[in-house]
Amino acid sequence: AGITVGYNEPTYFSEGNQIVNNTVWNDDDNQNVPTASNPFSIAGLWMGSCADGVISDNIVFNKTDIAASKIKSGIWVDENTVKNITVSNNIITSMSEVGIWVGEIGTGVIEDVCIRDNTIKYCRDGIRIKQGGDIHIENNTIKFTGQRGVYALAGTKNVRIEGNTLLACSQQQ
Repeated sequence: AGITVGYNEPTYFSEGNQIVNNTVWNDDDNQNVPTASNPFSIAGLWMGSCADGVISDNIVFNKTDIAASKIKSGIWVDENTVKNITVSNNIITSMSEVGIWVGEIGTGVIEDVCIRDNTIKYCRDGIRIKQGGDIHIENNTIKFTGQRGVYALAGTKNVRIEGNTLLACSQQQ
């Protein structure tokens, strides 16, 4: 990951972490190629094993075209227990997978995640929720996704999607 806060072990837990006002980008010369053995290398910003965290006012983008992008997810919130996280006012562009991704690898509790006021464009999915509960997705602008604007998979609970603007989702421009 460009910036990683937290840890992928359940015995380590942190509170009050913030990832604020950063720019993370990738171009053809970047050697940080993601691998299956190092999934954390595929996110621009990653937060896990954390409570009361904030990811705000960041810019994450790939300079290369979306098919060749090395950063697969702009922001990834996951791993073990994640509670009361706010993801807001970020700009995410040209991810080969997901603009904002909640859940995937961890088996712990993910709850009280608020995703609001973000701009996401040219990603396969704008926002993907794989697991968790009490997740609020509101007032985001999502444009030109390859598949879905917002995708909450089976098994999530109490997901509220409100006031978002979606334009040309399920097509690339």
